[in-house]
Amino acid sequence: MRAKAAFFLLCIAIFFLFVGCESNHIDQKTSFSSNNDVSTILKNAESETPQSSETMVEDKEKNTEASQPSNDAVDIDLTALSDTMVYSEVYNIVVSPDTYRGKTIKIQGLFNSYGDDKTGKQYFYCLIPDATACCTKGIEFQLSGSNTYPDDYPKEGSQITIVGTFDTYEYNDFQFSYLREAKLV
Repeated sequence: MRAKAAFFLLCIAIFFLFVGCESNHIDQKTSFSSNNDVSTILKNAESETPQSSETMVEDKEKNTEASQPSNDAVDIDLTALSDTMVYSEVYNIVVSPDTYRGKTIKIQGLFNSYGDDKTGKQYFYCLIPDATACCTKGIEFQLSGSNTYPDDYPKEGSQITIVGTFDTYEYNDFQFSYLREAKLV
């Protein structure tokens, strides 16, 4: 009888180990209403990491400034954050979409698409894995202009960087988030 109880407790512990990946991010929840908030979070994180997060962001911004046209104003640049910070911020975007509506967001991740057999509509996503690659969040996007799938889209699973305006829409009484008027950069 004791062996069965020990086995049962071991199974429960393993279950919570696997499920814990998603719940850990709830405790890390932060909300950024502007780029100044990102700087504050990065300064606080500086003491937790051996290399300054702010320095890493500055270095990455220098590299991306040359490749990004100056007329593209980005409110939230997730490509300048660490994997953990990106995943946390995407989580915040998904659970608090009203905070981000109308903001221009730049993200980097893996291209994925989904075809709805019932409606015939194709949906496109930028998937962002967390630092341990155990959990993935995705943001739907719609490219600006008229595009044909698969001709005008990247290969499934390829690395993409996309910039678009965050918005939401209702479908079957559910609210969905996406980047509208998006561009691949």
